Amino acid sequence: MKNLYNGIRKFARDEEGATAVEYGMIVGLISVLIIASVGEIGDTLAIQAVLADYAYALDAKDWDALDAVFTPDASFDYTATGGETGDWARIKPWLVKALGSFPHSQHLIGLPQIRLAGDTATSNTMLFNPMTFAGPDGPALFFCGATYRDQWRRTPDGWRICRRVETDSWFKDLPPALVPAKAD
Repeated sequence: MKNLYNGIRKFARDEEGATAVEYGMIVGLISVLIIASVGEIGDTLAIQAVLADYAYALDAKDWDALDAVFTPDASFDYTATGGETGDWARIKPWLVKALGSFPHSQHLIGLPQIRLAGDTATSNTMLFNPMTFAGPDGPALFFCGATYRDQWRRTPDGWRICRRVETDSWFKDLPPALVPAKAD
């Protein structure tokens, strides 16, 4: 027992031992910071993937794929581009109707600005969308742009948009025959 006591006293007085403990604490702190950063990077990449899934689903007209983008209680405001407001039950059939007269679209999204806050987040994502309109005078190519301002929620199935507002819209070469679709 006396040897153990002497060993502890010697370790406590040994400055090299104190340096090793300090280095150990520094390494531990760095490890915690790395783990936190990796989690944040993973969340950011997951949100970017959902935004890409949205754009590809719209352009493929895969309306059911959008169920994995939005929460069932999500709210929407697409009025900046002539669209509707409402919840997902109202907006999903409106999207089918509103985008049905466009045989081709390409929802090109810019690098999103994402701000994480635990299990919630916000994002601002710019959109550039060349589209063709199947009008009475034949197909017409036009362009539109906007910004998606989204609120996000982490769910058991991953990140989902719970609120979307379109802002900052603009159009180029908008066909005169194009009348925005209204929800039923």
